[in-house]
Amino acid sequence: MTTQPQAKPPVPRPEEDDKPFWDVTKRHELVIQRCAECKQFRPHPS
Repeated sequence: MTTQPQAKPPVPRPEEDDKPFWDVTKRHELVIQRCAECKQFRPHPS
């Protein structure tokens, strides 16, 4: 039986706006931005 090599997942290419998000994920942390005015949470920068 032949085993096929597993494809590696794509590696994100951080841009200036989302680099802090990817930096904390490297430390296995989850950080979510929160608006100082309305107190709503913002997911990953889009």
